[in-house]
Amino acid sequence: MNNKLIIFPILVSAGLLQARQKPNVVIIFTDDQGYQDVGCYGSPLIQTPYIDQLAAEGMKLTDFYVSASASSALRAGLLTGRLNTKNGVKGVFFPESEGMPAREITLAQALKEQGYATGCFGKWHLGDLKGSLPTDRGFDYYYGIPYNNDMYISPSQQFAEHVTFREGYTLAKAKED
Repeated sequence: MNNKLIIFPILVSAGLLQARQKPNVVIIFTDDQGYQDVGCYGSPLIQTPYIDQLAAEGMKLTDFYVSASASSALRAGLLTGRLNTKNGVKGVFFPESEGMPAREITLAQALKEQGYATGCFGKWHLGDLKGSLPTDRGFDYYYGIPYNNDMYISPSQQFAEHVTFREGYTLAKAKED
């Protein structure tokens, strides 16, 4: 009987501690992905073991609708939770763009207020000038490209200290383009 009384408070305390912990939030947002393009959604051809593991261990959503068909506008809709007629992003931003209006509060900014660490990895496409990049919009970390990989590199583009180029492309080549 005494053993049960000792174990019960420990289990209740563990349950309360777990309830206080914030869940991890990971959003994988891709361009031009079809429903069956990853393994956890049934792809017989494309192997995605790490995404499949995330889906198995977390929550997998089966319906998703974007607020616009253009890359910049749909990203702004996702990050602000507001339709593009309200958040001011109606199309695609090109290099040397101020991007999404500064008055818009992003999901990253809201999560940071709740004590979350935030990161953005991949294509940003919501402005590339100072004040518009992910680290200016609530993200602690950013590793990626500021706009589509088929757009020109603007003359004012700044590069990270340890930028990595592939397939023979170099920093010198990027700066002369």
